[in-house]
Amino acid sequence: MEPQILRSLIDARDRAIQKARIAFGNRLDAIEDGRDTADPMTIDMLQKWFDLFREAEEDIDHDIRTIAQDFPIIEEMCAIPGINLILAAKLVSQIDITRANTVSAFWRFCGMGVRPWCQTCEKILEAGVEVCPVCKEFITEHRAERLMKGEEAHHSQRAKTYAYQIAVSIIRQYARKKNAYGELYYKSKDYYEGNRPDWEVGRKDNAARRRMIKMFLSHMWVTWRTLEGLPVTEPYVHDKLGHNHRRTPEQFGWNKIAAKTEETKQS
Repeated sequence: MEPQILRSLIDARDRAIQKARIAFGNRLDAIEDGRDTADPMTIDMLQKWFDLFREAEEDIDHDIRTIAQDFPIIEEMCAIPGINLILAAKLVSQIDITRANTVSAFWRFCGMGVRPWCQTCEKILEAGVEVCPVCKEFITEHRAERLMKGEEAHHSQRAKTYAYQIAVSIIRQYARKKNAYGELYYKSKDYYEGNRPDWEVGRKDNAARRRMIKMFLSHMWVTWRTLEGLPVTEPYVHDKLGHNHRRTPEQFGWNKIAAKTEETKQS
């Protein structure tokens, strides 16, 4: 089955069917709670279309689950506490893993890229700049990439949104079932609380969440590329800067397929 059909179904689900179902459901709830009124014929019509959109959403979810069986990476993602099949399929549907030759490119496409930051001018500069063109200071800091006026976006907003939704779901699940990504988030948050007293609460939370998302995406990239038989390169900090500390996908619950395959061979 063509991979593009997965994205088409995700688009129909999120951009039309689900939105319509929620809209009709909200109106019905408002009428039931006494926050709105409508005549019996209108209520019947609202209920009819709510039921139709709900059934359509269920049908789409069924087809997405069927198609997802052709994507081993989705099964791998679902092994992580907090990630269900639909949520995994949403992110996978936006990405062509054959085009992401490095983890940095993968991060950037998913909205986790960085840009040079000039501390003197206090502004984001163009990617790749090592010296500020205004004050001539060397760049020593990078910050989260943002859209620049007059410049084409370098990331997929939908991929960024789905990655954020995955992060939220993992963090919520942590209270019920401990997981390595949730632990990384809370440890990072504690670090920023203790070492960044000048940061606002929201910035500390966003930084911790971003760190967790980038770790998750790096593991997703390695696992997906490996499953597809594509080459995997070392991250820049290991390959160029000599950092030795690695957090492997296996330490965070990945590579369940490989483990099951090995068990089958041994049995």
